[in-house]
Amino acid sequence: MNNILFINACVRPDSRTRLLAKKVLERLNGNVTELDLEAEGLRPLDWPTLHLTGIFHFRRP
Repeated sequence: MNNILFINACVRPDSRTRLLAKKVLERLNGNVTELDLEAEGLRPLDWPTLHLTGIFHFRRP
């Protein structure tokens, strides 16, 4: 039996993509683990967000 990681990036409850993915996963023989990115609370990684975290403590030349 194969292990399958389904990374779910669908944010709409009525997502057609999620429905299609679920149908495909039902047909595959394997142990499916789902990672729901919406539930993970990920924030965008752009300059303003990273700057607010205080990760970068340097001065520009």
